Amino acid sequence: MYGTKKIAEEKSDFLAGEKMYCHLYCGSLPEKNYSITIDWIDPFGAVQGQTVDQYAPSSPNGIYQKLFKVNLPKNGHVNRMLTGRKYSDDLYGSWKYYVYLNGKRVAEGAFTVH
Repeated sequence: MYGTKKIAEEKSDFLAGEKMYCHLYCGSLPEKNYSITIDWIDPFGAVQGQTVDQYAPSSPNGIYQKLFKVNLPKNGHVNRMLTGRKYSDDLYGSWKYYVYLNGKRVAEGAFTVH
């Protein structure tokens, strides 16, 4: 996880509202179609979102590299008006993410929102 689009220094702690990016790199992929899925798991163990992408290498040993912007769930407009809070309490804590390539888990990670 990163706090900017520049893939320089990894982070695992973020403030609510801070920009977050997930960099995904897969090297030496044989020529065939791939489905990439990332499950975003909230601090309570529920899947809060899913990122899906497709990839078909144009040459043998293709490389897949992509930077995904992570958008955390916000309170709805009415809830924000009533509470004055952009995010609910459920947002804060330790999150996990699982990366799947054609349905097989190939990576996982964690980050914390303060």
